[in-house]
Amino acid sequence: MIPYKGIGETGFDLYNHAFRDTEAIQDELFKVHLELALSRQLPLVLHVRKAMHKVFAYKQALKKLPQVIFHAYSGTLGEGEALLRQGINGYFSFGTSLVGGRKETIRSCAGLPLNRLLLETDTPYQPLRGCAFSRWQDLPVILQAVSRLRGDFGHSGADTLESLIEANFYQAYGSLRKP
Repeated sequence: MIPYKGIGETGFDLYNHAFRDTEAIQDELFKVHLELALSRQLPLVLHVRKAMHKVFAYKQALKKLPQVIFHAYSGTLGEGEALLRQGINGYFSFGTSLVGGRKETIRSCAGLPLNRLLLETDTPYQPLRGCAFSRWQDLPVILQAVSRLRGDFGHSGADTLESLIEANFYQAYGSLRKP
């Protein structure tokens, strides 16, 4: 087991009418999670779909957190860069939407600083094309896609990228060394 601590997954999902109907509840739960993360100085893992404006509304509080991890990042490259410029210690996690060719995800993953990238599968909810569910075993496919996309790893390719992403994980969750 990996010894890390954090609060979340929490955040805002305004993807469709059913989710928008729960916005007030999402707001209240987010405030509770944010206060807990602030009081304990723990990383906060954010789920944000069609609601990046809400994240920016909390930027002053988010800047006070040791780390903010954007799970299945769906924001734009510009939004990610703005969050970092505004002092939020953000990490951006990418998964199968990158492999599926989602253009904004590809731009974000290609443009955000390498030391801010994380990878995930969001098992079982974001399957690769043609699959019913995602699995943790899909991570090498995502890693290869990022390696091809970034193209800045020389002959060592995905092995170097894997080491960098692993180091980002330990930074994002507040541990500077492997267990």
